[in-house]
Amino acid sequence: RFLSAKHISKNGVLEIEKAPFISTEFAKTLRIGKAKAGDVFLANNATVGPVAKTPEECDDFIVGTSLTVFRSDNVRLSSDYVFFALQAGDFQIQLFDAMKQTTRNQVPITKQRLLSLPIPNFDEQIRIAKYLNEKFPKAFELMDSLESQLAEIKRLPASLLREAFAGRLSP
Repeated sequence: RFLSAKHISKNGVLEIEKAPFISTEFAKTLRIGKAKAGDVFLANNATVGPVAKTPEECDDFIVGTSLTVFRSDNVRLSSDYVFFALQAGDFQIQLFDAMKQTTRNQVPITKQRLLSLPIPNFDEQIRIAKYLNEKFPKAFELMDSLESQLAEIKRLPASLLREAFAGRLSP
Protein backbone atom coordinates (compact mmCIF):
# COMPACT_ATOMS: atom_id res chain seq x y z
CA ARG A 1 0.00 0.00 0.00
CA PHE A 2 1.00 3.61 -0.62
CA LEU A 3 0.01 6.10 2.10
CA SER A 4 0.03 9.88 2.12
CA ALA A 5 -1.16 12.65 4.44
CA LYS A 6 -4.75 12.20 3.25
CA HIS A 7 -4.77 8.78 4.94
CA ILE A 8 -4.49 10.27 8.44
CA SER A 9 -7.89 10.27 10.14
CA LYS A 10 -8.94 13.09 12.43
CA ASN A 11 -8.27 10.90 15.48
CA GLY A 12 -4.67 10.11 14.57
CA VAL A 13 -5.11 6.73 12.95
CA LEU A 14 -3.60 5.81 9.61
CA GLU A 15 -6.40 4.59 7.37
CA ILE A 16 -4.27 1.91 5.79
CA GLU A 17 -7.21 0.06 4.25
CA LYS A 18 -8.12 3.16 2.19
CA ALA A 19 -4.65 3.47 0.66
CA PRO A 20 -4.07 2.32 -2.91
CA PHE A 21 -1.73 -0.51 -3.79
CA ILE A 22 1.45 -0.10 -5.80
CA SER A 23 3.25 -2.94 -7.50
CA THR A 24 5.68 -5.02 -5.49
CA GLU A 25 8.26 -4.56 -8.22
CA PHE A 26 8.07 -0.79 -7.97
CA ALA A 27 8.11 -0.87 -4.15
CA LYS A 28 11.35 -2.89 -4.23
CA THR A 29 13.06 -0.13 -6.24
CA LEU A 30 12.44 2.48 -3.53
CA ARG A 31 15.25 3.04 -1.08
CA ILE A 32 13.31 5.35 1.29
CA GLY A 33 9.69 5.68 2.38
CA LYS A 34 9.29 2.18 3.77
CA ALA A 35 7.24 2.20 6.96
CA LYS A 36 6.51 -0.42 9.57
CA ALA A 37 4.26 -1.13 12.51
CA GLY A 38 4.79 1.31 15.38
CA ASP A 39 6.06 4.20 13.22
CA VAL A 40 4.71 7.70 13.88
CA PHE A 41 3.88 10.03 10.98
CA LEU A 42 3.68 13.78 10.66
CA ALA A 43 1.89 15.35 7.68
CA ASN A 44 4.32 17.91 6.29
CA ASN A 45 2.94 19.00 2.93
CA ALA A 46 -0.39 20.55 1.85
CA THR A 47 -2.11 19.38 5.04
CA VAL A 48 0.50 20.22 7.67
CA GLY A 49 0.28 19.08 11.27
CA PRO A 50 -1.82 15.91 11.57
CA VAL A 51 -0.05 13.07 13.33
CA ALA A 52 -0.74 9.34 13.19
CA LYS A 53 0.71 6.12 14.49
CA THR A 54 0.52 2.72 12.86
CA PRO A 55 -0.89 -0.16 14.82
CA GLU A 56 1.70 -2.41 16.45
CA GLU A 57 0.79 -5.16 14.01
CA CYS A 58 0.40 -4.39 10.33
CA ASP A 59 2.10 -5.16 7.06
CA ASP A 60 4.90 -2.87 5.92
CA PHE A 61 3.87 -0.15 3.48
CA ILE A 62 5.25 2.75 1.46
CA VAL A 63 4.85 6.37 2.57
CA GLY A 64 4.68 9.36 0.24
CA THR A 65 6.71 12.51 0.66
CA SER A 66 3.80 14.29 2.36
CA LEU A 67 4.55 12.29 5.52
CA THR A 68 7.62 12.32 7.74
CA VAL A 69 8.31 8.97 9.43
CA PHE A 70 9.49 8.92 13.05
CA ARG A 71 10.78 5.53 14.16
CA SER A 72 11.55 4.94 17.83
CA ASP A 73 13.65 2.24 19.38
CA ASN A 74 11.19 1.97 22.33
CA VAL A 75 14.19 1.62 24.63
CA ARG A 76 15.29 5.26 24.86
CA LEU A 77 12.39 6.84 22.99
CA SER A 78 8.76 5.72 23.16
CA SER A 79 6.77 5.85 19.92
CA ASP A 80 3.60 6.50 21.95
CA TYR A 81 5.29 9.51 23.55
CA VAL A 82 6.45 10.81 20.15
CA PHE A 83 2.87 10.42 18.83
CA PHE A 84 1.53 12.70 21.56
CA ALA A 85 4.49 15.10 21.65
CA LEU A 86 4.14 15.87 17.93
CA GLN A 87 0.49 16.80 18.54
CA ALA A 88 1.28 19.10 21.46
CA GLY A 89 0.50 22.76 21.03
CA ASP A 90 4.11 23.90 21.48
CA PHE A 91 5.34 21.64 18.69
CA GLN A 92 2.41 22.47 16.38
CA ILE A 93 3.11 26.20 16.85
CA GLN A 94 6.74 25.65 15.84
CA LEU A 95 5.54 23.67 12.83
CA PHE A 96 3.20 26.41 11.66
CA ASP A 97 5.80 29.12 12.29
CA ALA A 98 8.21 27.16 10.07
CA MET A 99 5.50 26.84 7.43
CA LYS A 100 5.01 30.62 7.34
CA GLN A 101 8.56 30.89 6.01
CA THR A 102 7.70 28.93 2.87
CA THR A 103 5.59 29.85 -0.16
CA ARG A 104 3.53 26.65 0.11
CA ASN A 105 1.86 24.76 2.93
CA GLN A 106 4.81 22.55 3.72
CA VAL A 107 7.53 22.03 6.29
CA PRO A 108 10.41 20.19 4.64
CA ILE A 109 12.56 17.81 6.66
CA THR A 110 15.38 20.37 6.70
CA LYS A 111 13.07 22.76 8.61
CA GLN A 112 11.70 19.97 10.81
CA ARG A 113 15.22 19.20 12.04
CA LEU A 114 15.35 22.71 13.56
CA LEU A 115 12.20 22.18 15.65
CA SER A 116 12.48 21.14 19.29
CA LEU A 117 10.62 18.45 21.14
CA PRO A 118 10.93 17.93 24.90
CA ILE A 119 12.20 14.41 25.60
CA PRO A 120 12.02 13.38 29.26
CA ASN A 121 13.63 10.19 30.54
CA PHE A 122 12.14 6.95 29.24
CA ASP A 123 10.14 6.12 32.40
CA GLU A 124 8.52 9.56 32.28
CA GLN A 125 7.75 9.12 28.55
CA ILE A 126 5.98 5.85 29.36
CA ARG A 127 4.00 7.45 32.22
CA ILE A 128 2.90 10.40 30.05
CA ALA A 129 1.97 8.20 27.08
CA LYS A 130 0.00 5.79 29.29
CA TYR A 131 -1.98 8.65 30.81
CA LEU A 132 -2.74 10.20 27.40
CA ASN A 133 -3.60 6.81 25.84
CA GLU A 134 -6.25 6.41 28.53
CA LYS A 135 -7.67 9.91 27.98
CA PHE A 136 -7.48 10.33 24.20
CA PRO A 137 -9.81 7.52 23.05
CA LYS A 138 -12.57 8.94 25.24
CA ALA A 139 -11.97 12.43 23.88
CA PHE A 140 -12.12 11.17 20.28
CA GLU A 141 -15.34 9.24 20.98
CA LEU A 142 -16.92 12.37 22.46
CA MET A 143 -15.71 14.49 19.52
CA ASP A 144 -17.15 12.00 17.00
CA SER A 145 -20.47 11.94 18.85
CA LEU A 146 -20.66 15.75 18.96
CA GLU A 147 -19.75 16.05 15.27
CA SER A 148 -22.45 13.53 14.40
CA GLN A 149 -25.03 15.44 16.44
CA LEU A 150 -23.97 18.73 14.83
CA ALA A 151 -24.34 17.24 11.34
CA GLU A 152 -27.83 16.04 12.31
CA ILE A 153 -28.76 19.53 13.54
CA LYS A 154 -27.49 21.10 10.30
CA ARG A 155 -29.67 18.71 8.27
CA LEU A 156 -32.75 19.50 10.36
CA PRO A 157 -33.76 22.84 8.73
CA ALA A 158 -33.63 21.31 5.25
CA SER A 159 -35.84 18.39 6.27
CA LEU A 160 -38.28 20.75 8.03
CA LEU A 161 -38.49 22.92 4.90
CA ARG A 162 -39.24 19.87 2.75
CA GLU A 163 -42.02 18.83 5.14
CA ALA A 164 -43.46 22.37 5.19
CA PHE A 165 -43.52 22.72 1.40
CA ALA A 166 -45.08 19.27 1.09
CA GLY A 167 -47.84 20.32 3.51
CA ARG A 168 -46.89 17.65 6.04
CA LEU A 169 -45.73 19.95 8.83
CA SER A 170 -48.03 19.85 11.83
CA PRO A 171 -48.13 22.57 14.47
